[in-house]
Amino acid sequence: MGNKELTLVQKLYLEALKQGPKDSSTLARIVRDRLTELKGGNNPVGATGRSQAVLDELEKDGYIVVVEKKLFGAKKYDITEKGKNAAINID
Repeated sequence: MGNKELTLVQKLYLEALKQGPKDSSTLARIVRDRLTELKGGNNPVGATGRSQAVLDELEKDGYIVVVEKKLFGAKKYDITEKGKNAAINID
């Protein structure tokens, strides 16, 4: 599967996972807070509502992997080599 241009939100998820494995709710919070910071304090509408879809896309494309499944559908994710090597220029 070829490399594609990642969205800002996808890049933020990969950036968060470079510090180590995290569960989906923690990742959503980190990305929401970072987006709020980048947008100058404005609450990013829809950023957390689509979080699972973004994680699923990153997993399907080979950037992240599920390392643990928890009760009620929560998952813990880690970054793959492809994800570590992806160009993540945010600022």
